[in-house]
Amino acid sequence: MVAVCGLSLSFTGCQKGQQAMQKGARAQVAENYDAALDEYQKSVKQDPLNAQYKMRSLQTTFEASQLHVTRGLKLLEEQKNDLALKEFETALSIDPSSMVARQEVEYTHRLLASAKPGPPGAPAASSPANDGLMEAPPSLAPLSREPITLKMSAESKVVFRTIGKLAGVNVIFDPEFTDRKINVDLVNVTIQQAMNVASVEGKAFWKPISTNIILVMPDTPPKRKEQEEQVLQKIYLEHTQSAQELTEIMTGVQGMLELRHVQAVPRDNAILVRDTPAKVLLATRLIRDSDRGRAEVVVQISVLQVRRDRARSLGIQPSTSATINFNPAAALGTGGGVSLSKLAKIAEDDYTVTIPNAVASALYSDSNTRIIQNPEVRVSDGESACLRVGDRIPIATGSFQALAGSGPAINTQFQYIDVGVNVDMTPTIHNDRDVTMKLSVEVSSESGTSTIDGVVEPVISQEKVEQVIRLKDGEVSILAGLVQKEITRSISGWPGLGELPGIKYMFSTQQNERVNDELVFMLIPHVVRAVKIDAGAAREIDTGSGESIRIERIPFQPTQTNVTNPKK
Repeated sequence: MVAVCGLSLSFTGCQKGQQAMQKGARAQVAENYDAALDEYQKSVKQDPLNAQYKMRSLQTTFEASQLHVTRGLKLLEEQKNDLALKEFETALSIDPSSMVARQEVEYTHRLLASAKPGPPGAPAASSPANDGLMEAPPSLAPLSREPITLKMSAESKVVFRTIGKLAGVNVIFDPEFTDRKINVDLVNVTIQQAMNVASVEGKAFWKPISTNIILVMPDTPPKRKEQEEQVLQKIYLEHTQSAQELTEIMTGVQGMLELRHVQAVPRDNAILVRDTPAKVLLATRLIRDSDRGRAEVVVQISVLQVRRDRARSLGIQPSTSATINFNPAAALGTGGGVSLSKLAKIAEDDYTVTIPNAVASALYSDSNTRIIQNPEVRVSDGESACLRVGDRIPIATGSFQALAGSGPAINTQFQYIDVGVNVDMTPTIHNDRDVTMKLSVEVSSESGTSTIDGVVEPVISQEKVEQVIRLKDGEVSILAGLVQKEITRSISGWPGLGELPGIKYMFSTQQNERVNDELVFMLIPHVVRAVKIDAGAAREIDTGSGESIRIERIPFQPTQTNVTNPKK
């Protein structure tokens, strides 16, 4: 009784699972992926061990998540950021592994945060904590950050000391510094800007010695090489996948900034840089911008091959020959006449005539063959992906004859070729989520054999397409028109009579055969990891002039005017 109840419950569960599966399939055809996912998940609960239910559930999870991501992107284009965020969060809740949904959620949060005004006087990002073993390069901490107005014509040392007093810092000079008269006429500038202008006028450069002491030196290449501070930093990378990528990033940064010391550390996936603080800061910025995760795309491939064979054979196939045999039973004799009755008896006994036979045929056959394949391929930007569905067939490529007595007379070499559905693709994912794919699609099969020099070789029928296409995320590309038609007609029967209308089927057999073979490809790309570039990555950066790289870390915006005239 318990066994009967168990079988009954199992049958009921399977039936409910099939019903949910059918409902999900109908919803999926209608592109209602949320409802389809709900039904597929119900079918999995009813029959957890059914692999088909699990595969449908996982595939629809991906499609439902991508649908909400697409809706969110459209809302972002319409500047409806709040609604877009809800769509992205829905996509992430459906498929927590969706990297593109996670990226869009973070990006939309940043958009909403940037739209809100921040608190005035927000503190700048703090620098990394000192480990107690090494000190960072000294930085200047002037006592006053108020804008000044400065007009004076004097020796360069006097100008530098005047600016130092206004800033609350001490100014010292290199013994090789040459004093010269300069003119300074500045209105509403910062202390640092005034110091830079005086350096240009006096052909000098300066550097902090401590928080309130600066050193002014002549601006010459030997002096810069001797006195410019240098720092060492190890920059770790997160997304590089090979030593070649690491070397490419290092070479590009070194060539652009003319770094003095740079070294790649493939083991730690890092780059060591030793140069001036400005160059190291720029190198860090460029390396961080170059170290981005590669975009990825899932390409859904649908291959549909429809073959229809129709054959008809109708008619009567008569024989084309008759047989007459003569076997005399006795001699006619030497004398006397022979009566007519005796001759008839001899003909009856000694001649045999075989009447021709005929075969009547009436045959009609109609067969349909459908081959449907729906693989999915996930591939990174710029990488190649191969899909092979079918068999590997050996083909002779050569043979050689060994020396007498040393082994077999002839040795044949073979290589294997892939027969079936072969897809090769290399995608390029653009910043606007378009996907350019270099495609090679081939469908082949063994259609027969051929004997060459005693070796039986297979005959391969092939249909191949190579193209480069650019598709939007979710756009469908259909490749159709690969149609092969074969019509065969044969007549077998008596000449003349087999061609007369109306009675030709009495004296001949008509055979008609029609073969239609059509092949359809459908490709749908879905970007699952997008290329995200920070808004500041393309921003211009002031790097100074000539061979001297100088950058402003925290630009100061004056809020009030404080006019100072040292001559008064």
